[in-house]
Amino acid sequence: MSRRGQREDREFGSDSFLDIVANIVGILIILIVIAGVRVSRAPVVAKTDDEPAAPAPAIATGVAEDESDEAAVPLLPEPDPMFATKASGPPADLPAGEMLAAIEEPPAAEPVPVVLDETPLKLPEPPPLPLAAPPRELVERAAELEAELARLASQQQEVRTRHAQLQREVARTEEEKKVEQSTLQTKSAHLDREQTRLAELDSTLDETRQQLRTLRQAIAAAATEEPTTKTLRHRVTPVGREVDGAEIHFRLEGNQVAYVPLNDLAERLQKYIMRQRDFLLRQERYEGSIGPVDGFEMRYVIARQPMSVLDELKYGQRVIRMGVKQWIIEPLDGLQTESLEEALRPGSRFYQALQGALPDATLTFWVYPDSFELHRQLQEFAHANGFSVAARPLPAGVPITGSPSGSKSQAQ
Repeated sequence: MSRRGQREDREFGSDSFLDIVANIVGILIILIVIAGVRVSRAPVVAKTDDEPAAPAPAIATGVAEDESDEAAVPLLPEPDPMFATKASGPPADLPAGEMLAAIEEPPAAEPVPVVLDETPLKLPEPPPLPLAAPPRELVERAAELEAELARLASQQQEVRTRHAQLQREVARTEEEKKVEQSTLQTKSAHLDREQTRLAELDSTLDETRQQLRTLRQAIAAAATEEPTTKTLRHRVTPVGREVDGAEIHFRLEGNQVAYVPLNDLAERLQKYIMRQRDFLLRQERYEGSIGPVDGFEMRYVIARQPMSVLDELKYGQRVIRMGVKQWIIEPLDGLQTESLEEALRPGSRFYQALQGALPDATLTFWVYPDSFELHRQLQEFAHANGFSVAARPLPAGVPITGSPSGSKSQAQ
């Protein structure tokens, strides 16, 4: 690329130099031609003393000197002596104005009538000037310059032709360069994509190798360990019975167990109704809450209940019956929960609840879907300690709810 640029710069410089030389040669030729024309047109003085002067035009007279001259024709009357010229010497080659001045004033004489020839005088034409030939050296030099100019013009035409050819080659090279650059960009983009994909494959390969090493280590560790025997315990499915006695309630959610003080909340609600019975009897419906107790709160609804026929006959129609229509127990912030290991540890809240329960008490577990495994293990522990167990599954997000018209727990 650089070698071609240097060659093109030299050819372009030669073209400019030849243009300057051609212009200078043309100017020199023009100056030489002008000088030759001026020299050829300059007057050349070739007069010498031996060359006779051109005869002056003679003035015709009308008187003949000799009567015997047959050739004499009287054209004009005898001229006045004032127009006579000197007889000495040949007539001078003078112009018309100077010729009149050269006439001598004649002596005074009697006037004689003069008849002038009205034919206009013709002045002699000057002899043609000989053309001077230009110097031979100038002619030769002009011929050399013309030849040099022709040679330079031919060389200039060749340079211009070469220049045009080089321009076409440069244009073709530029076009090829653009095509190559476009192809290079396309290949470069493809290469970048391939490199990115290769890097991703390398990363995936490293992860796979790491997983393979981990699996090999696990296999090696498993090969050295003794196989563990899992004991399957089978027991007859117990028959469920309806719970009529005391119940101890637990809430299982997130593999955590929490004691629910349902009995304590029910006792507090009963005491509240007895204290506020006069107020409640004047209400059709009343909503309130009890708690908190051990991290739980009970919300309840008290409403009038219809009397049966037997009740009306027994108590009369003016008797009003109020009762709990529905109750809901919800946990509060800061509720204390225990995992399986913590619950089975002596001194835990779960362990204390079992120690304070009656021998015939039933453990009721309110179980959410994420804690069935915890329920199974706590159930085994409760059965091992002689307690009956009742399970009440709850959908996720549904609180512990009860009402007088609800069902009782089924213990096993």
